[in-house]
Amino acid sequence: MALRSQNSNQTHHIPVQGGIEAVYENNKKKAGIVYDAIAGSDGFYANPVAEDVRSLMNVPFTIPSNPDLEKEFISGATAQGLVRL
Repeated sequence: MALRSQNSNQTHHIPVQGGIEAVYENNKKKAGIVYDAIAGSDGFYANPVAEDVRSLMNVPFTIPSNPDLEKEFISGATAQGLVRL
């Protein structure tokens, strides 16, 4: 029973947000904003994942225009406890 209670607590927000389809559409919109920012960066950022298999939750990017900046970013993130970025 505890597992069911925990699961319902994790999904109670879905009906409030308009249901599964609304949550999905909202996630597509948010991911699209990030992907569009990467694509519109004139090569400053790059996304190594093919468009047809991209995630709505995990948006990887690199900084091919400045590899030293990418290393600095990863180092700073790690120092803040953000790993596997």
